[in-house]
Amino acid sequence: MTATSYPQLPILIVDDEEQALDSFEMTLRSANLNHFIRCNDSRDVMQLLNNGEIEVMLLDLRMPHITGEELLPQITIAYPEIPVIVITGINDVETAVQCMQHDAFDYILKPVEKSRLIGSVRRAVQIRELQRENMLLKEHVLTDKIE
Repeated sequence: MTATSYPQLPILIVDDEEQALDSFEMTLRSANLNHFIRCNDSRDVMQLLNNGEIEVMLLDLRMPHITGEELLPQITIAYPEIPVIVITGINDVETAVQCMQHDAFDYILKPVEKSRLIGSVRRAVQIRELQRENMLLKEHVLTDKIE
């Protein structure tokens, strides 16, 4: 018996701290979310997005090289279908508002509350699944095909 990956597409976790990557992955695995791509270098994010579809992204704001604040607008413009959950230690209303103005799906403060992270990722995955289902139904109605 083989283990099934869930969600269908991987969750991209972007943080420069290995410990944070481990923590997020463990938390999500405890909720049966087990399909990940880990990225600890913000310079690799756009290439990863270009190479394949992503279900949801967890994005740290403070990283060397390219900050999450610089990446967020690039991602949401180039890949508006990907929900980006910002995870940061920056407890600043202005930063949170700027992230939401750049179409962040959620803004979660570190240290991350387990139930908040799981709930946010599950909502984002459900929205992506509904979007795909909606697209298939539209296709069926317009072309009279069904998959």
